[in-house]
Amino acid sequence: MKIHPHPTRRTWNILSLTILLVLLVGRQVAAGHARPSPSPPSDSAMPPEPQSGIYRVYYGTQERLDILAAHFDIRQVEPGAGYAVLGLDGSSAAALIAQGYRLELDEEQTTQQLLGPPGYPCYRDVDELYADLQQLAADYPALTELIDYGDSWHKVTPGDEPGYDLWALKITNEHALTPAPKPRFFLMATIHARELTTPETAMYFVEHLLTNYDRDPDATWVVDYHEIYVVVTANPDGLLIVEDGCLQRKNGNDARGVCRVCDPWGDDHYGVDLNRNNPYHWGGASAFPCAETYQGTEAASEPETYYLNDLVRAIFPDQRPGDDASPAPDDATGLLISLHSYGNLVLWPWGWTHDAAPNQAQLQTLGRKFAYFNNYMPEQSSALYRTTGDTTDWAYGELGIPAYTFELGEWFFQPCSDLPQIREENLETLLYAAKVARTPYLTASGPDVLNLSVSPGEVARAEITQVTATIDDTRYNNANGAESVQVVAAAEYYIDVPPWETGTAPIAQPLTALDGDWDAPVEGVGASIDTLGLGEGRHTIFLRGQDADGNWGAFSAVFLDVLPPTSSLALRPTIDARGGGRGHSVTYNLTLTNLGSLEERYLLGVSGNAWETTLSITTTPELLPLGTTGVQVEVNVPLSASLGQTDTATVTATAQGDSTQSASSTLITSAGLLKFYLPLVLRDARDAHHSSQ
Repeated sequence: MKIHPHPTRRTWNILSLTILLVLLVGRQVAAGHARPSPSPPSDSAMPPEPQSGIYRVYYGTQERLDILAAHFDIRQVEPGAGYAVLGLDGSSAAALIAQGYRLELDEEQTTQQLLGPPGYPCYRDVDELYADLQQLAADYPALTELIDYGDSWHKVTPGDEPGYDLWALKITNEHALTPAPKPRFFLMATIHARELTTPETAMYFVEHLLTNYDRDPDATWVVDYHEIYVVVTANPDGLLIVEDGCLQRKNGNDARGVCRVCDPWGDDHYGVDLNRNNPYHWGGASAFPCAETYQGTEAASEPETYYLNDLVRAIFPDQRPGDDASPAPDDATGLLISLHSYGNLVLWPWGWTHDAAPNQAQLQTLGRKFAYFNNYMPEQSSALYRTTGDTTDWAYGELGIPAYTFELGEWFFQPCSDLPQIREENLETLLYAAKVARTPYLTASGPDVLNLSVSPGEVARAEITQVTATIDDTRYNNANGAESVQVVAAAEYYIDVPPWETGTAPIAQPLTALDGDWDAPVEGVGASIDTLGLGEGRHTIFLRGQDADGNWGAFSAVFLDVLPPTSSLALRPTIDARGGGRGHSVTYNLTLTNLGSLEERYLLGVSGNAWETTLSITTTPELLPLGTTGVQVEVNVPLSASLGQTDTATVTATAQGDSTQSASSTLITSAGLLKFYLPLVLRDARDAHHSSQ
């Protein structure tokens, strides 16, 4: 990211700032209640204004915290200690003190923020993000599609700033043979411009899927059987302002130009908070244009919100009634995650109310599963504080899809040294989200597949290989309540055709518990796979587990490579030496074995011999892989042979289907008296006597 030494400022006037200070004290709060404004003290009693800085604001009750959240940008909440962390200028701090809040200046964070960002080369700016998206689309045309889904505020509004197209990257293998509709997973980042770890985490996920396609089995089947949409920056105008080192949260809307551009304390920026601008329960955030939680003039007033809503509506079906109380069906499909920073949290709807959402149990289960992978705190969004017009409330409330906010890391401008860990700890989380997107409310209750392997992973056809795995029903983050755990009851695998491909008759194959009993929440499982019926090439083994309540968990996959069919054979013994009496035959018994993976017929011949040699067969029957046949060879020792004379015959078998594949046996026959067998010796002498007559 390019960090410029002197932040750019747009024009603002002193009168506007005066209006701002008045409104800060008297701004309206959620649900139409006015914040009480104490009478100002006389000039002689006026205390000095607090300094601008990062403050711990002790709120006392949840209601008072909700009031703060409606008007200020809360960076962090520590419920145990009873305070929220806010960036405040002096006048805002004074107004809160006048209303009875206790404030403590956090000198360390204040000093750090005053220093400003020293430079963060690990973070890409808008142009770099968009250039990399274009390059990925060019590098992987069979797996990607760039979608221009709208325009930013500056692009649709005439003025000095050119603005940006709004881009989404669609990832799927359009050529995958799958008659079933593909489930959709939607990932978005940088709706708040200054949250710099979020686009990098989204890009890391994109790059992992594309660069590991056809290398990593889980990345491959996720891309084959899903549509994944990624918006790496939902707020490019705001991110452009952040490039100047400003802590800009909102979009670039400067139409109500009473606000500054780069106030370091975050309570005097122009723009609209896009995460308070969505049309589901819009209207409870700040109506003050300079506030960090300014909700806009009406629901979806901002082009970034309007076009994002249209894109998401086009991707997901509406699966929930319009009222607040009706749940989405258990088999609802689709999933949305919005990446934010900071706080190390996994949050789910509702945010607009402290009441539980109709699908609270399923949302909580899936949230605890996500939090297991990234080790964040899982909780309902409003347990932190109330928000209105939030993206995830809108996605769940209007469409019924489970929708989550991930709060990454511990700072807006997270040090570059921390970025690899943040990306890596969320990669597995996002992969799991993609895996369960077909039926997220159901699948999250089932066990996970770990340590999946096939050994050997490369086999000739008709060889046996072993698949093993661990099925684990315990993987939930229970830091905020405990998720129920069941005994693992079953596991199954599919070869190439997963169970949702109903048009191609998928066949489930059972696995057995390696210890002999299905009696624990973590079980080792295994099975033997006979590859005789598999064609050559790469095969995908899909495996999943089921708990005692009947919940099937997410699939994991492993590759199995069946090597191309081969012709290979052995003729044994490879060398043999025998003796025989002159005028008699010597018999050799050979064994021919098909070592290849093809059913094969072999041709036999003999060469190099001077003495008469006869083969029992010259063409074998068809031999299956590992099939054998016997070959008998007769060598006649001539009467004319001198005692001790030898003859060498080479018997060769050649594969009829592949003449380059052959094997041979060398047979050495010697002439002479048959040793130690008196009747034959006498007969041999007698035959010699008669021949002289």
